[in-house]
Amino acid sequence: MSDSSMPLAEVVQRVRAFDGASIDQKVETLRTLVKGHKITCLKWGRGWRYRRARVLEPGQMIHHVGDLIWREGVTPKIGRANAAGFGVLYLGDRRDTALSEVRAKDDDVVISEFVIRPDRTMMVAPLGEMIQVQRTGRGFLAGNASGAITEMMNNMDPSAGKAMLITDAFLLNVLTHADDDYTLSSAVAMAIYEKLPGVDAIAFPSRRQYGALNFAVRVERFWDAWGIMAVQRAHARHLAEGFYEVSDGRDVTGIGTNGTLEWSDIIDPTPNGVMQLDPPWFDLAEPQDPTEP
Repeated sequence: MSDSSMPLAEVVQRVRAFDGASIDQKVETLRTLVKGHKITCLKWGRGWRYRRARVLEPGQMIHHVGDLIWREGVTPKIGRANAAGFGVLYLGDRRDTALSEVRAKDDDVVISEFVIRPDRTMMVAPLGEMIQVQRTGRGFLAGNASGAITEMMNNMDPSAGKAMLITDAFLLNVLTHADDDYTLSSAVAMAIYEKLPGVDAIAFPSRRQYGALNFAVRVERFWDAWGIMAVQRAHARHLAEGFYEVSDGRDVTGIGTNGTLEWSDIIDPTPNGVMQLDPPWFDLAEPQDPTEP
């Protein structure tokens, strides 16, 4: 956790003046608030799966790992948690989260499941973790560490604690409530990446799926820590309130060393899950830990 702090009076003044400020002034305010904010960082490892969905054209097939991730050689567009030219891969905590994020309605989709390598970890900054702990007693990701966060807040000067919580809530609100114009939300994310270059991902609540989490993972060292657990092509139909019905599932049975996908010939009309790759696929072309045998 960063150890910077900003006086309560300054935080309140900046937050109150935000709506009436120019875009440039707003960006400057966000950068200043991030710089002076105590940002929680967690070391994240194996044990969870993260999903990414892509809407396909009818009948379209995917043949390579490159079609599941970011578009190689294409300059990234601005997004909720990235500036133009700064690549991140957006992952959701559940299948329905990933489908909601790409706004699938009644579409053919490909759903990929990613895992962290068993011998690797990543640093994740869950924005809004402190306000979540303060208001609910448990963070988005902190789990058992929620008690340590609560103790830290209880031991702070009351004014400093309020400044921290107001900043946390405000930055979370700016990041998650942008709809189409990501100028301000991306400014929050980029200020975090600039302040904490060791952070691999920013976690934040989904805008389109109540109670769900998204992860914006930096692509520059993505394959150092991540692998693919499963890939399924299917038809996704939105039912209501972020719940989906998935049909006609066809799974990847293997992935070649060059990233070529090997598809099953079997199509399951009502798939209950996905076929997990055992072991997961890791990009062996990426640099490996020299301590590994």
